[in-house]
Amino acid sequence: MAGIYMVMVEAYDIVVVDTSVLISAYELKKDPFEGLDVKNIYIPGSVIKELERLGKTATKYTVAKRLIFKLLSLYNIIIGKDNGSFADKEILNLVGKYKVFFTNDKILKQEIKKRNGVVYSFSEKGLRKYN
Repeated sequence: MAGIYMVMVEAYDIVVVDTSVLISAYELKKDPFEGLDVKNIYIPGSVIKELERLGKTATKYTVAKRLIFKLLSLYNIIIGKDNGSFADKEILNLVGKYKVFFTNDKILKQEIKKRNGVVYSFSEKGLRKYN
């Protein structure tokens, strides 16, 4: 007799994304949100500004910025207003307003977890969730 297995798909109304995840998605040519039920993706304005600044020095960052537009066709993307601060600082300021964050930055992951946020990282091994 075959068993019945239920797979729980994590569902999130909104997730906040860091520059590092967008760059990894481009480099790996994978959707970082695949397998999750993500309704909205919030990209802070400072992350967009950081990609624009990096795009002036390396083509891969310009291409990573284009990835955002590809994601637009798959998800509802919300681009925040650039408040003039560094991306990491802006993301940390969002940890009470939002719960789920995507970053590959080790220090940022630790700081988000200290503030009770849920953190995912994205690499060639796929998604990893940190609580």
